[in-house]
Amino acid sequence: GEGKSIFNDQYDWIRFVNFVRKTKPVDLRQAFYDMVWKTDSLDLLYPVLPDDEVLSIDIESYLLDNQRSDQSSGIVVREKSTTIQQPVSQEMSRIMAENKMLRTQLNNCKRLLSTMSAQSVRRKSSDQSPDYDFDMEPNDSSYFGSYGHFEIHGEMINDRVRTESYVNFILSNANKYFKNKIILDVGSGSGILSIIAAQAGASHVYGVEAADEIYAASHETLRYAY
Repeated sequence: GEGKSIFNDQYDWIRFVNFVRKTKPVDLRQAFYDMVWKTDSLDLLYPVLPDDEVLSIDIESYLLDNQRSDQSSGIVVREKSTTIQQPVSQEMSRIMAENKMLRTQLNNCKRLLSTMSAQSVRRKSSDQSPDYDFDMEPNDSSYFGSYGHFEIHGEMINDRVRTESYVNFILSNANKYFKNKIILDVGSGSGILSIIAAQAGASHVYGVEAADEIYAASHETLRYAY
């Protein structure tokens, strides 16, 4: 019969990784055969390890690539057979290599942002640029413009994987980034992430929203409030 991947979506991948982290099976292949992690329980959707970047591997794109390919490059289980076509160890090695590459790229981005930030501070503190307009408004229109309509927030709420990823990150990093901190939620929309930030222990959360619908609603609220 045709091959069928044991991972149907990103949730399967998250559950599998967390299951392996939690149970630490002696034989990793047994987790693939038994698939006891395939459950509707929400327990396995919460990270076992904080900042577990393996969870963020885009397995759905990988599955889509497999569907488009004439040759299977992933772990495949036959519908009428339990034979695994590709060794599990080889697949896990590939995943770990991708994870290492992602970590390297992430560290490079952090260093680049740090360098750009330091250069910006030096430019502002320098007296050798008299023609620089320090009152010039920063050009952030492209970022804020993308949140200028309310539909984008509806898209986020409907994107379960994306929303739960945000929620999991906030709650799993509560003590490090959110507890007793003042949080500014730019483009707060429905306010879901502001609520989660408050649950994570933020001392105060400010939600800023520029969508026309929210702007009009705030005026109506103020009009009837007074």
